[in-house]
Amino acid sequence: MNKFTKVTEWLSAGNMASGFYLVEAPITKTTDKAVGFAAKKMNEFGNLKDSIMWVPKAKACEIHNDFYVNGPLKMFLIPEWIFSAKMREGFEF
Repeated sequence: MNKFTKVTEWLSAGNMASGFYLVEAPITKTTDKAVGFAAKKMNEFGNLKDSIMWVPKAKACEIHNDFYVNGPLKMFLIPEWIFSAKMREGFEF
């Protein structure tokens, strides 16, 4: 996994074209192997409900926000394939 340390490095590398998507949702839970982000998930009736989107720690890269004025100081990059899979499962931020 390409290790970025700052948002500006990710932006210089082409942002989403780098193969990583930026997640600024707050972390709600962690385990030894995963990070849980606050998200919404569509239920079987198409309604969004509060949920936790789990991403393996080995695939989530914590970076410092040195670019966005209104964003949190700590953000995460996750591979596009994981982000896309989570969106197909019905997750939204």
